[in-house]
Amino acid sequence: MNNSLKKSILKSYIKEFLQEATSAIINPASNITGRTQHQQSASYRENMTNVDNEVTLLKVLENVGDNCFISFIDEYDEFIPRLEVSPNVSYGTPHGNYAYPLNVNSLKDIIEKGRIGGASFAIDRPYFHMFKKSNSLNFIEIQSGGNNNYSGNLEKDLKTIVHTSVIYHTARLLEREKNTLSKQNLTDTDSNIKLKEIKKKLKRRLMISNITHPDPFNEEFLFLTKLLAESVKYNNNRIPSDILIESVDYLTKLAKIESFSQSNMFFKTRTKEAKSDFHILYFVCYMLSNIITDNPGDPAFEADDPNAFDVNKINEPQSEIRQGPIFTMLLNSIDIDFINDKGSGTLHSNEPIQAVYLNSSKKEKVVLIGTFNNIFSTKKINSIDDLFSAYHESSSISSKGVTMNKIVNILEQNPQLNNLFGTELFDDVKLKHPLEDLREKAWNNLTKKESKFFDFILFHSSNKIFNFNMYLERNGSKLIVFDIGFKEKFKNASIDRQLLMIKNDIQKISKIENSLDYISMFLKKYSGKDVYSIKAPHKAMQQSVQLNESITKIQDYLANIQLATKKEKEEFMTIKLFIYFAEEILRILSITWHSTLKNSK
Repeated sequence: MNNSLKKSILKSYIKEFLQEATSAIINPASNITGRTQHQQSASYRENMTNVDNEVTLLKVLENVGDNCFISFIDEYDEFIPRLEVSPNVSYGTPHGNYAYPLNVNSLKDIIEKGRIGGASFAIDRPYFHMFKKSNSLNFIEIQSGGNNNYSGNLEKDLKTIVHTSVIYHTARLLEREKNTLSKQNLTDTDSNIKLKEIKKKLKRRLMISNITHPDPFNEEFLFLTKLLAESVKYNNNRIPSDILIESVDYLTKLAKIESFSQSNMFFKTRTKEAKSDFHILYFVCYMLSNIITDNPGDPAFEADDPNAFDVNKINEPQSEIRQGPIFTMLLNSIDIDFINDKGSGTLHSNEPIQAVYLNSSKKEKVVLIGTFNNIFSTKKINSIDDLFSAYHESSSISSKGVTMNKIVNILEQNPQLNNLFGTELFDDVKLKHPLEDLREKAWNNLTKKESKFFDFILFHSSNKIFNFNMYLERNGSKLIVFDIGFKEKFKNASIDRQLLMIKNDIQKISKIENSLDYISMFLKKYSGKDVYSIKAPHKAMQQSVQLNESITKIQDYLANIQLATKKEKEEFMTIKLFIYFAEEILRILSITWHSTLKNSK
């Protein structure tokens, strides 16, 4: 048989065959790939990368809410990324557009912790999409405990998923058997005999399996779909409806049994029940997509090692079928377009809060607000080399990323956003409390994030340059006292000695630098409320003058560095970071002192 005839026969098989399938299968089986889903998905373009950081932050604050999502992305071609399915498949999870919910709590987490719900995956990527799901979207919303809004018919949806997977995999087997498609040497009688033999074999398998303990689900699935594929060749290019129905019913029963076993990661062993009906369906989609994939159990990122990334597995051959696109196809078969996991870890245990838009068709299901430069990305400084690299790329304050102070400034400039002050983004200060209660509330507020508070205390005791201490006044008044400024030993040292001390303490400084906004926000929130005071307020102005003088002296030294050698460049960057940190300390000192003056009036 020549190649053109083989292709013609195959095409006719698939055309007839897919009439049996659900709407989720819209292509030949070999085309259910990441690249094909990329080509067929809706594409949204709204390039906002040319706006400055303040405009970007304003856009975020204007849209933040329970219906808004943020997706951090890389480039995958020469264009600024569009909101569409990536052609690259790297995971065994449903293939789609992954995002974090952008509500006030998650925004606060991104700014203060660089993560959402304990996960920081992708937050340092260069761009982000911000979008809202449309009202027409068929979505599942999962609460942190696993409860969700699924209201479909479990039995019907389960059978639809199994039916779709059976039809799909049978078509896939036929595509792989191009050389065995011809039956031209067989008479109609011979074809009927062959078909009867196949039916008999399949029915015998079903009967035996129903009486005895069946083989593992994957073996049953593969055996039955292989027989179904063989039957097509002797039945006018169609699956015989009787054995198709029997096979789907049988596999549906097995899939349900499997979902109530320890194979299901959502099965509660103690109570002997699944987490929810939706979790049964989700597990079955996972199980079937893993069976069908060309690389079962072998995603680019291994489940037990998120760092074990195989770059060769990203751009798979067009013909290679991976789990993610199949997973999406099966979820689409029961009209699930969007999953918003609000903390259950259903989509991924390491990222309990996330959403996925299963964008595998041209259906308009979301509204893209824009694609922006990632203003939340911050440089991680763990060494002098990191320090030099960070400042080589950008010496501006914007390299620090978004801070709570920047948000306050935006809110103050845009009165229409004042309602955000009363949200979880900021802890509301109620002035009705007696002063002592307010001071206690403020102290609890300051120390509730223990890691940050104790980081400051540790920094104060271990570094040789700065005082940065916070404590309650000993007389029982619950007044919070801040001790801020240069330590005497540093102030009295020569410039050479000061530079050596800076070099020795720069890593401690770099670790605490990104947390200064935590203190700044606290001071701003309680300013003028007689909650805190600067230590020795009468000396604060003198401390401020001394800080400025020391900074000026060190800046003069910085101006004379030649930058001819690597050592000089490293020294330059070290001093530059120190100056920036010292200026932040000076600003905090000024806020604290002025608030103390207000209280004394």
